[in-house]
Amino acid sequence: MIDRIIFVDEDNTGLGPLAAALFRKKAKEQSGRIRAQSRGTVVLFPEPVNSRIAMIGLKYGVDIREHQAAALSDGDFAANVLILALDSASQKRAFAAHSGFSNIFILKEYVGETGDVKIPLGESEEKYEAVCETVDRLMEHLIQKFKDEEIMT
Repeated sequence: MIDRIIFVDEDNTGLGPLAAALFRKKAKEQSGRIRAQSRGTVVLFPEPVNSRIAMIGLKYGVDIREHQAAALSDGDFAANVLILALDSASQKRAFAAHSGFSNIFILKEYVGETGDVKIPLGESEEKYEAVCETVDRLMEHLIQKFKDEEIMT
């Protein structure tokens, strides 16, 4: 039984923390008991979250401004943990660094979609807002999937 989910991106300073915060907020509203965290596959030291993502997160009712990047480690892996990478590159890095663990999926594929979710570095505010909207929608789909599969009651 899954009781923890870890959203993984490259540096754990943007979409991973946003996904975890949105999942916690939405799961709490649904009486879910799954803990959500985020990690990065390339984290050399604790860094603050991307300020543009943090400000957009406030519009969705989540505050990730105090988040500090943390690296994915062997201690994060267990049978009760689901690892959801926001993009295929992060999934590949997680597999390479932590071989022997099979519960690593790409978020969009896990909920029945295709493609990666990435920060639109250097792009317009509208592009940032669009990717945050995508993450919010994916959290809705993920929670619905968990409810349908009776993972979340």
